[in-house]
Amino acid sequence: MTGAKWFDHIVAAIYKSDHKIHYFHAGALRRTESLSSDLVDSFERFGIESVVVVDCALIKELGDWDSLIPTVEEVGPSTIVIVWRPEVLDRRRDFAATLAQLRPQLHRLAGAGCRSLLVSTRPRGWFPIMSGSSVLFDGPKLKVATLSATSIKSHYPDLTNATAANILNHSSGSVALVEAFVAIDGSEDSSNAKFAASRRVVERIYRAAFTELTIGSISLLENLVLEMDTFEVSEDDLPAASVSELVDAGISVVNDLTGMVKLIDEGCRPEAAVALASVIEKITEPPTEWTGLARAVFEYERTARHAISAFFRKCHGESWKDIALLDVGEKALGVARGEGFSGSTPSELSTPLDWLLLDDLLELARTACKDGFGPVAGLTAGQWSRQAAVVVPIRNRVAHMRLPRPGDLGTVRAQLRHLRTAAHSSGLELGLTQPSI
Repeated sequence: MTGAKWFDHIVAAIYKSDHKIHYFHAGALRRTESLSSDLVDSFERFGIESVVVVDCALIKELGDWDSLIPTVEEVGPSTIVIVWRPEVLDRRRDFAATLAQLRPQLHRLAGAGCRSLLVSTRPRGWFPIMSGSSVLFDGPKLKVATLSATSIKSHYPDLTNATAANILNHSSGSVALVEAFVAIDGSEDSSNAKFAASRRVVERIYRAAFTELTIGSISLLENLVLEMDTFEVSEDDLPAASVSELVDAGISVVNDLTGMVKLIDEGCRPEAAVALASVIEKITEPPTEWTGLARAVFEYERTARHAISAFFRKCHGESWKDIALLDVGEKALGVARGEGFSGSTPSELSTPLDWLLLDDLLELARTACKDGFGPVAGLTAGQWSRQAAVVVPIRNRVAHMRLPRPGDLGTVRAQLRHLRTAAHSSGLELGLTQPSI
């Protein structure tokens, strides 16, 4: 048994709780190099006689949970089952189903007085939505204790008080950084070499921490930190799920008195920003959220084109292309010619609005409202401006293969509902297929 007691408070919290199942988000900033053995040691110090570590990677070899989870006869109140890294199953086609199958197994053990701890490098929101009723969400999340110079000294008694305090000031409350800084401090390198090594380790650990987040939280940090150079935001202005995830990961801190969220600690910001950009650059697989958002943007833009052309056709008949397109007709013609269209006038385009960028399309509708047509497809000029301000940036992110932000999908769906309702109320029969939203 080692002397490391970083996680003794977690074990104590488990046995103070009435719940038999708990979840520990052991993000890169929150975990030690030897997390598994450190947890086992903490349980043994607490007096737990049997610590069973269930390595989820073994499911690939053994096929099901029955081969890994102990039976009811083999456990009791003095047994803890640690389900180690369920996220490694994510490449399985039956990922969500496999997680769901774990639930009855652990509930049977709970009936025998046995407690279980799920340990993952990922936040709970990273797991499949259909597992929302699974064992991952059955118990509370465990919180990591705040570090202090005293707690650092208790783990590393050879440190001077000044060194322990200095390490605390630069660790951003991260046990992983403390562990790394102590190792650097004990080296024979020069002060400059130690400083350079500490900056490299900060970047490395933050890179790992960002990699483990959900796409929503990564894109939120991209917008605020990398694009807006903003590091403190009111908690009211952020999605609650992202705040919870970033705090659990040890990346962000909430000031309960002011309600402000410090996104990244001051001392680590330069290296964290580099790490964040590196993680974003390497995302090459479309996230789950992107698929639904791309579909919604497609529906919105196609519906807007249909509604606007139907409105103009109702007003002008089949000559609407000559009357309503104005200067955007030449834009549409130029784009179409770039793809091989052989005609010489915008009116020759079968579907001219298909060749307009979304911002030009919505501006055409807004301008028509102000030119005496009144509401176009049931929307006023101001309402078309609002649609453009909200939807165009999201559409551009999708078109440029950038990361979706939290709320993007709901925003597009809401604007699409508004557009369809307004068009229908104005008497336009769009002949659309059954909406998917």
